[in-house]
Amino acid sequence: MKKEERQQLIINLLETHNSYTTSQLAEELGVSPMTIRRDLAYLEDKNLIKRTHGLAYTANIQDTLDVDTRHHLNPDEKLAIAQKALSLIQPNQSIILDSGSTIYFLAKLLKQHQLQRLVVLTNSLTNAEELSDSYQTLLCGGILQATNMSLIGPEAENFFATKTADILFLGATGIRSSFGLTTSDPFQYSIKKKMIHSAQRVVALVDSYKFQVNSLNMFCEYHEIDTLITRRTEQNEQELDTIASHGVNVLLIND
Repeated sequence: MKKEERQQLIINLLETHNSYTTSQLAEELGVSPMTIRRDLAYLEDKNLIKRTHGLAYTANIQDTLDVDTRHHLNPDEKLAIAQKALSLIQPNQSIILDSGSTIYFLAKLLKQHQLQRLVVLTNSLTNAEELSDSYQTLLCGGILQATNMSLIGPEAENFFATKTADILFLGATGIRSSFGLTTSDPFQYSIKKKMIHSAQRVVALVDSYKFQVNSLNMFCEYHEIDTLITRRTEQNEQELDTIASHGVNVLLIND
């Protein structure tokens, strides 16, 4: 397992279980306590986690990782997912881009490919900055959430409630087994719901590590998703079959 993959798993485990000791993480991931301590020191330095009295735990929502750090976690898988998503977009369409880090990889690919007469709606400042010179880009108003540079709140929600789009590209913090997509951030819950209702087609971009996270706020049931793009692993294989049984078109970057 690569260092970046292991560090993402640590984050996922802490988001699910709130706290772990070093020895618990070492046993869970099958590595030495020294390796875990190095990982925890790195993650703490990046403000991804906090440590005290031998315990590691997640930072509060207002104190979580910055956007640049999110973009550098699991970049190869996120890029592959974004490339698969890009193939679903045609000229003359309107799309909504959520504020997830995998969605940002899609925004970067869109800038490179220059599809004609594409309209982009987003609540992400990073996506809007990436695409504003290349496409007609509509950025909602609202309250700026500095941790992921996205706009939230009633004004942002009202913006999407009055819009329609061909495709929504949606991110998630985790997956609640056999139920749907979740977010650890209650402020993101409402705006994701509005985006889903505004789109004719919903495409979820979910890296494989999210299958090990069960966040509190479920904003989307499986039947509300048209397409899911991810990587198949031994850990998520059964859940992918369950998702497909709900009528979801599961696209795998392994294929």
